[in-house]
Amino acid sequence: MGIDNIANPQPTIKEPRPDIEVLTLQTLRDLRLPWLSKFDHASLAGYISENPGLSLRVSTGNEYILGEKWRGRTDIANIVEIAARRNKRALVEEWVERLSRDKGVALLLVNQEAWHEDSRLFEQLGFSLIEKIIFLERGLPSHFDWQAYSAEQGLPVLSFERATVADVDPLLLVDHQSFPWLWWNSRDELGTYMSMPDVHVFLAKLANEPIGYASFTMYSGWAHLDRLAVEQGVQGRGYGAAQLAHALGTMIVLGARSVSLSTQEHNTQSQRLYSRFGFRIGRDAMGLYGRALRELMT
Repeated sequence: MGIDNIANPQPTIKEPRPDIEVLTLQTLRDLRLPWLSKFDHASLAGYISENPGLSLRVSTGNEYILGEKWRGRTDIANIVEIAARRNKRALVEEWVERLSRDKGVALLLVNQEAWHEDSRLFEQLGFSLIEKIIFLERGLPSHFDWQAYSAEQGLPVLSFERATVADVDPLLLVDHQSFPWLWWNSRDELGTYMSMPDVHVFLAKLANEPIGYASFTMYSGWAHLDRLAVEQGVQGRGYGAAQLAHALGTMIVLGARSVSLSTQEHNTQSQRLYSRFGFRIGRDAMGLYGRALRELMT
């Protein structure tokens, strides 16, 4: 190589972006899925039907990106799978550009697996860590008198009602008054969740007015606390502790010998509550990565 070539390197020629189209039920028919995919053609067809317009493919070949309405919400889109090598950047850029034009979408997310496969690409496109989720757990005794415990600890007296799918509206109202915008449930997500056979949801009332709810899922010998909600206007008064005592007592009656949960790393208020009840932080953690398209609600 001559000196002139070193001093004057040839400019890099950027390949044109390939033809990218929305993945539909029609274009899915000739798509060959990799064996590591989370989907087969039948499950992917249902997925695309539930999340129209959120998945893309390179029109020639088998490269694609799958997106969804995160937790059933139309204002948050999430990348769940990418199958691409040569055109990965082009697919992600196209996905981001298309959703950036949708005024109803405020936040883009990418799952942890896709992030770790190519974090540099996502960082270059404006994605970063939004939340770090930590996991807590504890064993459970064979018996727990939650009412006696509540009286002993001086916890407020609440009434608890087992909620059903018919109670989605009041639960959704409490949900949105309890959690930051990012963690709101959608109507579809909450309704689907409550229709699952091993899910238990209890609406907490004070003077016959809903002020929170607790929900958990029973598994074989253990339970997972999915939500512990207290309306923001009445937080700090012991209502979360009262609900947690009731939830733990109910889990034990249903046969749970241990319980797990997750919360945000920065949510020290919740962590103090769980610590009082004997929960310990586990070794696992999970990152939530995303890019805001407009100012987010808090």
